[in-house]
Amino acid sequence: MKLKKLPPRANQKKKFKNLNRRTEAVIAAGLTAAMVLLFLGNWRSTVIIAATIPLSILASVLILYALGETLNLMTLGGLALSVGILVDQAIVTIENI
Repeated sequence: MKLKKLPPRANQKKKFKNLNRRTEAVIAAGLTAAMVLLFLGNWRSTVIIAATIPLSILASVLILYALGETLNLMTLGGLALSVGILVDQAIVTIENI
């Protein structure tokens, strides 16, 4: 069975916006800090929690690199879940202090 070729003017490439990842990361961190500040009402606790998020992601990526693992959909999903759990546990711990 012979496949038909597309005409030369047909473009099958998907066009995605060129998103600046640093800008997205800063917006996400700012929104997370704003929600933590809303719940806790304390700047010091918010700064502590906001500092633990990038440190935990950095440590996780370094461990993945040391073990020879790659950043694929499963590992990124696990990192997203672990950051959510980290923020939740940090809020509970700080409220109990």
